[in-house]
Amino acid sequence: MKLPHRSLRLLAACARTAAVNTLARYVAPATVSGAPCRRVLCLGDGDLSCSAALAEARHWEAGALTATTLDTRDDLHRKYGADAAARFDWLGATGGVDATRPPDLGEAFDRVIFNFPHAPGKQNIRRNRELLHAVCAGAPLAPGGELLIALDGGQGGCAGELPQGQQARREAWNRSWQLDVAAAENGLVVAEALPFE
Repeated sequence: MKLPHRSLRLLAACARTAAVNTLARYVAPATVSGAPCRRVLCLGDGDLSCSAALAEARHWEAGALTATTLDTRDDLHRKYGADAAARFDWLGATGGVDATRPPDLGEAFDRVIFNFPHAPGKQNIRRNRELLHAVCAGAPLAPGGELLIALDGGQGGCAGELPQGQQARREAWNRSWQLDVAAAENGLVVAEALPFE
């Protein structure tokens, strides 16, 4: 199967095991479509721990790894402490970035990573669907690029994570964030749904 020039991988937190862990997927030298991965954007990386792990796991050329967070450096320090502020400085992170409308960060990215997003408000399915839709629409992906979104098991509503039985599948999909719909409406295809490890 030939994948479109932009694709999406769903990494769901679930009990299944896989041979390759999530960090290895994040630093893989190629995207799911086979395009080389030279530029990576970590979008909305809370305390910047994912970006720091990526920086330590692979030797990146200057400007190849871009870390962003919704919080400013001072907000990070207040919320998460001195270690998060130090990561912000070490990574040269960009704060105040809204994942639904990322600023111009230079060239498009071969891989955009968005871990465990959520809209404000407990269990607000409609707003979380809108969030995923906006991220799929606005992710600055290069041709052949991929968007990796990590969600809790079942939130994405993709076929591989739904329960067996027609009624159970329909109910689970109706409660999900319907990532496959957000992807399709923005020219993306969910290429894989894999466990987050």
